[in-house]
Amino acid sequence: MREVLNILYCHGLGSSINNRVGTGLVQYFRNTPHYFERLLYRNPGSRNILWNISEWREDIEKRVDGDEWVVIASSAGCHAALNAAKNRPQNIKGLFLFCPGVSLTFNYVDAFFPGGGAALLKGKSLIHPASRGGHEALINRESLQHYLDTCVMKTEGPIDIQCPVSIVHGTRDELVPCKNSIALSKRLVSSDVDLTLIVDGSHYLSVDDITKEKLDSFLATVLRYKYRSKQRSCAKL
Repeated sequence: MREVLNILYCHGLGSSINNRVGTGLVQYFRNTPHYFERLLYRNPGSRNILWNISEWREDIEKRVDGDEWVVIASSAGCHAALNAAKNRPQNIKGLFLFCPGVSLTFNYVDAFFPGGGAALLKGKSLIHPASRGGHEALINRESLQHYLDTCVMKTEGPIDIQCPVSIVHGTRDELVPCKNSIALSKRLVSSDVDLTLIVDGSHYLSVDDITKEKLDSFLATVLRYKYRSKQRSCAKL
């Protein structure tokens, strides 16, 4: 009997479970024995409730509670997933990250709203635009500052995430520079960290042949870890 993994996908800001990665993963996992689910965060698309990245982290932690999961995430969803993995190592056994939104500044907002970073710093609120089929989000200075302050890259030293981690990032990403992922990969404690830079890739990657190959390799690594863990448990009996 083939081992079955629980896989959870977490999209990024302005996106939805129906983005190109989410729908591509549905097709990918349809041909595997694994259980796949796309996480529905609270308050999607709200123009009245401020977006809070810690709520996304809490949503992930609530979903994975009581079982073992592999988390796949995109952009800002990676911020939440990384923190959840730190908090719940007993539940999150692998991370596959698309263009993780780490080490950002207020200038991030300028990419979709020229002058937006300065506007936020002056106390204005903005509606983060939705990508195709995605959700808008209400942001202000406090919500973005909270995002920056709670990033796993904010503090110095090693990042205590020990599960296998695979990162894919486009070299022409104009929202999150790929150098941020390079820095992240060097600070993770895990002995299994794989970073793939997609030449000429943008922030909006898809589940293409390269990504599928990386997913195949990553899932095989997670399964090896799971098998070794079972062996160690049996040896203690």
